[in-house]
Amino acid sequence: MRPNTDTADYNVRLKKAIQEISKNNRIKVTISLRGREMQFKDQGLALMERFVEDVGDIAKMETRITMTGNMIICALVPNKDTSD
Repeated sequence: MRPNTDTADYNVRLKKAIQEISKNNRIKVTISLRGREMQFKDQGLALMERFVEDVGDIAKMETRITMTGNMIICALVPNKDTSD
């Protein structure tokens, strides 16, 4: 994703993540920042926190939200109670 990802695109990625988590798969969420976007890291972090909150019912963070170079990365794993 990118920090200025539109709502419709965000919802598509969120829906796909929920599908994968419900299959008991781990997911890695990545937000890439390019050029001038590096000055607005807070927007990328806010988007990542929103994503983690939106899947919070079925997944938990395996790794904390980290900033590595120009990428914001977080790994999510399914909660134990969601597995079939």
